[in-house]
Amino acid sequence: MRSKGHVSVVLGVLIGYVRRLWRAGFAAAPFSVSAAEQANYVHLYWDSFGFGVLSGSTISFVAIYAVRVGAGALQVSLLSSGPAVVNLMFSLPAGRWLGRQQLGPATFRAGAVARLGYLVLCALPWIAPPVLMPMALLALLLFVAVPNTFWAVGFNALFADTVAPEHRGFVVGRRSVILGISQVLVSLLCGAVLSRLVFPLGYQIVFVLGAVGGGLSIYHLGRVQSDDVPRVRVGSAAQLTIGSEVRSGDAFGGGTALRFLTRAQQTPLLKLALLRGSFGSFIGAYFLFYTIQFITVPLIPLYAVQTLRLPDSVVSIGSALFFIGMGLSATLLFRLSVRWGHRLVLVGAALLYLCYPLLNAVARGPLMYYAAHLVGGGVWGVLNAALLNRLMERVPEDDRPGHMALHNIALHLGILCGSSLAPVLAGAMGVREALFAGAGLRVVAGIVFWLYG
Repeated sequence: MRSKGHVSVVLGVLIGYVRRLWRAGFAAAPFSVSAAEQANYVHLYWDSFGFGVLSGSTISFVAIYAVRVGAGALQVSLLSSGPAVVNLMFSLPAGRWLGRQQLGPATFRAGAVARLGYLVLCALPWIAPPVLMPMALLALLLFVAVPNTFWAVGFNALFADTVAPEHRGFVVGRRSVILGISQVLVSLLCGAVLSRLVFPLGYQIVFVLGAVGGGLSIYHLGRVQSDDVPRVRVGSAAQLTIGSEVRSGDAFGGGTALRFLTRAQQTPLLKLALLRGSFGSFIGAYFLFYTIQFITVPLIPLYAVQTLRLPDSVVSIGSALFFIGMGLSATLLFRLSVRWGHRLVLVGAALLYLCYPLLNAVARGPLMYYAAHLVGGGVWGVLNAALLNRLMERVPEDDRPGHMALHNIALHLGILCGSSLAPVLAGAMGVREALFAGAGLRVVAGIVFWLYG
C-alpha cells in the first residue's frame, strides 16, 4: 500500500508539472514572423520533441542497461570518458569542415549516421554474445560519438543562423518546454515497458523508441532552411541556456561552446596564450568542476542497480523526477540572476550540487532515490544555465571562438579525467563511499568557483 501511495504522489507531481509547462510554453508568440520563419520554428519544435524521446529513452537508460549486462565501474565510466576523447579529437576538425560546407545538409548527414548507430543498438543483444556485450556496447557508442560531434557543432550553428536574435529567447523557451514534457512522459513509458517485458526485450523496445525519436528529430532538422547570409550568432547569454540547443549528453554546453567553432576559419582556434591571464584560472575552475562532477556520474547507475537493486520502474520515475526538477528550477533562473548575479548563482548552485550524490548515497530504497533525483535535477536546472551564463559573461565578444574552444577542451578533458577516477575511487573505498567523497569534492569545486569563477 505504501508503494502505491508513493506512486500516486509522483503521478500527481507529474500531472501538475506537465500542465504548468503546457500553459507556460504554448502561449501566443509576442512577435510576428514570416511564413518561412514559422515553418523553421515548427520544425525546430518537432526536433526538440524527437530529441526528448531519444533523451528520455536511450540516453537515460543506456548506462542502466550496461550495468544489467555485466558492466563494472570501469566499463560504465568508459561510456562517458570514451565519447569525451572522441569529442576532443574531432570537435575542432568538425568546426573547420562544417565551416566549408552547406550547414543544413552537412548537419543532417552527420545526425543521420549517428541515428543508424542507435538502430544497431536495438539489435545488439542478437548480435553480440553476453560475455562481450559491455565492450560491444562501448564500441558502438564510440562509433556514434564521431558523427554526434559533427552534429552537435552543426546543429548549434544552424540554430543560431536560422533563428533571429530577437526570437531566440522565445524559441528556446518553447523548445525547452517541449523537450521537458517529452523527456518526462517517455521516461515513464520506458519504465512501464521495462517492468512488463522480459530482459533484454524491454530494453530493445526502449532503444527502438529512442531510435524513432532520433529519426523524427533529424528528419525535422533536415527540413530547416537556413538563410544565405548567417545571422548574428551571439545573443545574450539568457537566450542560449536551458537544454534546447545544448546537445552534449550529460554535461551542459558542449554544443553551445562548439557552435562557435564553425567561425574564424582563417584564425587559429587554440590560443593557449589566453590561459596566462585571469581566464586561465577561470577555465581551470571549470575544468575542476567537470572533473569532480563526472567522478559520480558513472557510479550512480551502478549504485542503483547493484546496491539498491532498484527495478527499472523505479529508475524511470527517478529519471522523470530529475527532468521535472530541471524544468521547475529553470523558471527561477532569471530572478536569481537579476538579484544575485551570474557569479553568485554559479557558486551557490555548485555548492548545492553536492545534494545529488549525497542523497543517492544515503538512499536505502525508492523514496530517497526519488528525492535525490528531484532535488538533483532542481539544482542542475539552475547550475546548467549558470555555468553558461557566467562563461558568456567572461568571454569577450571579439574573440568568442578562441575562448570557447578552450572551454570545450576543459569540458571534455574534465569528463575524461572524472570518469577515469570513478572506478579508482569505487575500487578503493566502495561505491557508496565514493559517492560520499564525490559530494565532498563538489563543495571544493564550489569554493574554487568562489575564488576564481
